[in-house]
Amino acid sequence: MRISAKDVIVILAGAILLVLGVWVGIDGYTRVLGAGIFLVGVGTVALGATQGFIDSSPPTAVVSKLGVLAYILGVPALAYGLWRLL
Repeated sequence: MRISAKDVIVILAGAILLVLGVWVGIDGYTRVLGAGIFLVGVGTVALGATQGFIDSSPPTAVVSKLGVLAYILGVPALAYGLWRLL
């Protein structure tokens, strides 16, 4: 598995979302929003590490499943957290 420059950019974007999620989640009122941002960051890092969820080797299959699960949990949490801020 070779990681291209595009994958590195996606991984870095996911890492930024991870840090942003922790930073936003420190406040008690925006904890759900922070969890959503963090989970989307986990999914984005997994997306970059598995080359868009297309690498099907056994080690990356687990990472792909973790990334999809993180997106499934993170996007609704992110939407709910943003809705609560309105």
